[in-house]
Amino acid sequence: MENVVLKTNRLTKVYKNTEVNKRVSVTINKGEIYGLVGADGAGKTTLLKMITGLAKPTKGSITLLGAKEDDELSAVKKKIGFVVEGPALYPSMTAHENCLVKARYLGYENEPDYEQKVNDILSLVGLKDVEGKKINDYSMDMKQRMALALALIGEPEFIMLDELFYGVDEKGVKELREVLLKINKDKGITILFATNKFRDVEGVATTYGFMHRGRIVREASAEKIARELEDNDNNVESYITNMIQRYAEGVR
Repeated sequence: MENVVLKTNRLTKVYKNTEVNKRVSVTINKGEIYGLVGADGAGKTTLLKMITGLAKPTKGSITLLGAKEDDELSAVKKKIGFVVEGPALYPSMTAHENCLVKARYLGYENEPDYEQKVNDILSLVGLKDVEGKKINDYSMDMKQRMALALALIGEPEFIMLDELFYGVDEKGVKELREVLLKINKDKGITILFATNKFRDVEGVATTYGFMHRGRIVREASAEKIARELEDNDNNVESYITNMIQRYAEGVR
C-alpha cells in the first residue's frame, strides 16, 4: 500500500436523491498520470471534490497518501495541490502576490527561499514575464496557468486538475502538457487529470479511467488504449464513444 497515493472504495455521492457518483473505486499509484475522461455531467468534478474534501461522501471511503480517518486526511492536505471548478484567485492581486498568499496559508512563509520557489513556479508555468500584472487583466489561458502554479505551491506529492485546458489555445495546451510531463518526471509528482476531451491527456496519461453517468466503467493502461486505437484506424472520437458505451453496459 505504500506505493498507493489514492484509493477510493465504492465512493458514492447523492445530491437531492440523485446518485451523482456511484460506487467509484479508483487506485492511483505513485508516479502515475491518471487521465479521468468523461463527458460533461459524468461525475468527474464531484469525485474530485470528495477526494479534496470539498464535498462529503454519502458512502464509501478514501485513502489518500496513506491517511484514511478524517483527522489523518486533514493532516495530509498540505501534501496535495488541486484545481477544482476553476482557480480561486484574488483578482486585484498579481500572480506573485496570489502565490505568496497560498504559501502563507500553507505555512511555508518561514521556509528558506520560499519566495524564490514561487518565482521558479511562475517561470515553469510561463507567467514569469507577467508576474506583476493583476489577475483582473489575465486572459483565460493565463488564469489556467495561474491555477496550475497555485496547485504547485508547497511542493506537493499529488496534484488534481479539473479541466486545466479549458479556454486555453492550442499552443498553450502544448506548453502546459509539457509542464505536466516535466513535473511528473523531474519532481515525481503524481497527477490526476479530469477532462471531457481524451485528446487533452492522450500521450500524457499513463493510465486512463473512463467515467460515464457517475461510474468508472473502465480503467486501462495508456499502452492498451494506444493499441486499441491503432486497431480502430486511430479514429479517436468514435472509438472513445463506442468503447465507453460498450463497457458502460457491463457495469449497470
